[in-house]
Amino acid sequence: MLDATDPGALEAVLSRWAQGHALPCRPGIRAARGVAETLTLDITTIRRSDGRLESLLVTTPLAALESGAAALVRQSLGELAGVFRALEHSIAGAMAKNDAAQVL
Repeated sequence: MLDATDPGALEAVLSRWAQGHALPCRPGIRAARGVAETLTLDITTIRRSDGRLESLLVTTPLAALESGAAALVRQSLGELAGVFRALEHSIAGAMAKNDAAQVL
């Protein structure tokens, strides 16, 4: 984002773009991830969360939670089940496309 208090900021950015130069990198700003990296990181995150969630569900019965919390967790789990069904469908479709492409 441009610094709105600097009157020359817009002109400097436009000048750099006109000369074919990108914005200078600032500390803490990362380059955009590629699709493969994003997929791999998301898969890893889901697998880690799945393990933690499964462990909690096995060791903590919903009945052990306060009634309001149990109702919220029950609702959230139902919604999560729908998300996982949709994700399972997307994964199966992606795998089928990949398998078909490798046959060609």
